[in-house]
Amino acid sequence: MAAQPMPEGTFWVPHKKLGSTGIAAYLVAVFLVGCTAPLPDAAQSAGGTSGTGGISGSGGVVGSGGYATSPPSCQVTEFLVPTRSCNPKAITRGPDGNVWFTEWAGNRIGRIAPSGTITEFPIPVAQSGADSITAGPDGNVWFSEWGFGLNSDNNIGRVTPSGQITEFPVSAQSWPFGITTGPDGNLWFVEFAGKRIGRMSTTGTLKEFPLPLSDSMADPFGITAGPDGNLWFTDFGTNTIGRVTVAGAIAQFELPNPGTGPGRIVVGPDGNLWFTESESDSTGHVSQGIGRITPEGTIAEFPLPESGSQPYDIVTGPDGNLWFTDNGRNEIGRISPDGTVVRCAIPTADSMPESIALGADGNLWFTEWSGNKIGRMAP
Repeated sequence: MAAQPMPEGTFWVPHKKLGSTGIAAYLVAVFLVGCTAPLPDAAQSAGGTSGTGGISGSGGVVGSGGYATSPPSCQVTEFLVPTRSCNPKAITRGPDGNVWFTEWAGNRIGRIAPSGTITEFPIPVAQSGADSITAGPDGNVWFSEWGFGLNSDNNIGRVTPSGQITEFPVSAQSWPFGITTGPDGNLWFVEFAGKRIGRMSTTGTLKEFPLPLSDSMADPFGITAGPDGNLWFTDFGTNTIGRVTVAGAIAQFELPNPGTGPGRIVVGPDGNLWFTESESDSTGHVSQGIGRITPEGTIAEFPLPESGSQPYDIVTGPDGNLWFTDNGRNEIGRISPDGTVVRCAIPTADSMPESIALGADGNLWFTEWSGNKIGRMAP
C-alpha cells in the first residue's frame, strides 16, 4: 500500500503505546512527514551530503517538586541536519570518534564530527524506517530497519566509517527496533512485531529467539548489553524487563506498577540497568519516570512529577549520573543513582528530543526529532 506524504511538520509520536497494529495504522497517516532535499547550502562530499554550522544557547534549568538545585551547565549547541524534515531518531558514539545517527523519514544515516560537520549517506532500500543504531564489534556502525510497517523489507544495516552501507534481511514484518553489541561479539536486537529477540553475526547470520510472553501484547522495544554477561531488554506491551543469555535463554521481570511502558535501557554507573517509563494505565496510574533493575531482578522506580513528561532514551554520562531525553517537555534530564533529578530546557521550542549518546569528546549528543537538529551539551 502506497502512503501519501503529509504536510511538513506532521510527525509520529514514536513512543505511543499502540501495539504493532495501531502503529502501522498511525504510520499510514504520517509517512515521510514532508522530508525534502538537503538544504541549498549543503556541500556535496564523497558518498553523501555535508553541512555544518551550530547555534548555541542556554536553555536554563527547570526544576520543581523537590528537584535538586545544583544544575548542570545547560549549555546546548544545535546543528541543523542538511535534509529538511528528516526526523533524526537514534544516535550513537561511533568507533571513529564521530557520532552517528539514523534519519527516520530522510532514509539516511548521518555522521556528525565533534566540530558539528554533518555528512549524510542514503540507505539503499527505500522507506527503510531506520530506527536504532549502535557501534558494532567490527569497527562499523549497525542499525535496524523496520520498513515503516508498510513493507516487508526488514533489515539490519551496517555502515562503514566511510559510509558504505550493507543490509542483511531479517524475518518479514518482524519490525527490528532496539539494537546493541553483545558480549559475544554479535549484534542483538528486538523484534517489536515478531515478538522475538534477534542475534546477528557480523557476517549476517541470523538467529531468533521467541519471547516466553509472546502473546498479542508483547512489544519488545529497547535492548542493551548488561554488566553480567547477558542482554537486557524492555517489553512495554507486557510491562516487563527481560534478560536473555548469549545462548538465548530468556527470563522476564514484571514491573511493580501496571502499564508503565518501559522504553530504552542502559547500564548505569552503579552496575544496574536503568530504563525510561512513559505511559499511564487504564486505571489512571501515571508512571512517567525512570526505572532501575539490578542484575538479580530487584526493581525501583523514580517518578517524574512534572505534567507532560515523557522520557524516551537514557545514557550513562561521564559524571557518574544518567542523562535522559524528555520529548514531552522538550528537555534533557539528569538523574543521579540515588534518584535526584535536574533538567535542562532545549533552546529550540517543540524540538522533541529523542535519542541521546555520550560522544568520544565527553559531551552528550542527542537528536531532535521535530527540530531536525543534532544537539550537543556538556554534562
